[in-house]
Amino acid sequence: MNLAELFIAINSFLKGMGYSSDNKIYLGSIFFIFILAACVKLPKDKFTLREFIYVLILVLIGLINYFFKHSSVFLLTALTLTLLKNVNIDHCLKIVLISRITGMIALFLALVMICTSNNNTNLEN
Repeated sequence: MNLAELFIAINSFLKGMGYSSDNKIYLGSIFFIFILAACVKLPKDKFTLREFIYVLILVLIGLINYFFKHSSVFLLTALTLTLLKNVNIDHCLKIVLISRITGMIALFLALVMICTSNNNTNLEN
């Protein structure tokens, strides 16, 4: 799994856990992994001038939207599209499916454990 796929997997896993784009932990981890993935992937993937301009416009619109509207959805979409150059989409969709289901299962198990511990505490009192 390369860093672009790791970016997609962690993004999808955190979404499966219920994190939204307003959460600082979610945004921090996603931006950190994006920076790592971009530093490794973008020098290898040669962009044409036209592709580079399109990516730059998308990221700039995302940044403007983030700073003025305080919404990171468009920025995260632009960053994800930037990393998807020369990536097998079918493989990415499998990663998204598996990581989203894993996140939902982890959230479900955490809720079951919380409910079980609350019931045990109530029985002891």
